[in-house]
Amino acid sequence: MAGQGQAAGGIHGDAFGQQQLALDPVTAFAAGGKADLAAGIHHPMPGNRRGQGQAPQGPAHLARGTPNADQLGDLAVGGELAAGDLGHGIPYPLIKGVLPPMPLLPRRFERLKAVLDRRMGDLTVVLEHVDKPHNLSAILRSCDAVGVLEAHVVSLAGRTPTFNCTAKGSEKWVPLHRHSDGDCVALLSQLKAQGFRLYGTHLSVEAVDYRQCDFTGPSALVLGAEKWGLSAAAAALVDQPIVIPMQGMVQSLNVSVACATLLFEALRQRQAAGVVPHHGEGVPAERYGPLLFEWAYPEVAAWCRKEGRPYPALDGDGAISESLPRTLKLRC
Repeated sequence: MAGQGQAAGGIHGDAFGQQQLALDPVTAFAAGGKADLAAGIHHPMPGNRRGQGQAPQGPAHLARGTPNADQLGDLAVGGELAAGDLGHGIPYPLIKGVLPPMPLLPRRFERLKAVLDRRMGDLTVVLEHVDKPHNLSAILRSCDAVGVLEAHVVSLAGRTPTFNCTAKGSEKWVPLHRHSDGDCVALLSQLKAQGFRLYGTHLSVEAVDYRQCDFTGPSALVLGAEKWGLSAAAAALVDQPIVIPMQGMVQSLNVSVACATLLFEALRQRQAAGVVPHHGEGVPAERYGPLLFEWAYPEVAAWCRKEGRPYPALDGDGAISESLPRTLKLRC
């Protein structure tokens, strides 16, 4: 019991910190909460939205002592501590003041690297006049699931691509490059010049079953809006028109479903051929570092771009290797 009393004495001097921890830390947590309530300190927690009316609930991870970094989960890093969070002695991933080298949680950084290592820069999607939020969102979610590095959308004048909850945040991980309607031909020509073979969903006498195509090389899947399909200009630049055979009365698929079908066929072929990247070889070397930084610290990356300065270096654990302004928040 003496050791527990010493540990409690190291906590800041509020009512919670002055008491000795009982064998059950959850009980101690609740007792400290009652003392804080009496002192006018409120703690918004699950089941206690305004921090009033009932004592805070003891987190399950306190059942075996102070949580370590792994137990805290993939929480955001950065920002300022809220007043109600001060003085408990519980590690909290928010930093106030001039920021020292600041790591992500190790498992979060490893997760980001593992996903980026499997991205395929030689597989992309071009969407012509696909502007419904649920379609764009579902397509980007499929791109993320398969490992597409980036995608393109050609929009009509006045149509700004937007997303909804269907995307599940995938728009953060798959950049969607926006192009005006007049730039469609230039975009497709540029992709062809970069070595991409263009496969377009287009009904024509040259169209073949998509499963007969070889998607193991650089491939761009070009899809048009459900109602109109590809424009004549885009169809003229496609290397191979493709179709997805239908067995029912309706002879078409939703564009997001069609895109997912093609993407997973491309992934299947690449897995069978053993050409799916696993160590970052699918991302151009000059882009890997900047992309990893943008994924890890998007707000810092935006600030660096605004200031016209290069991204700070990261160490092997994902820590930023220099101090940053105290007003800058680090959030992953």
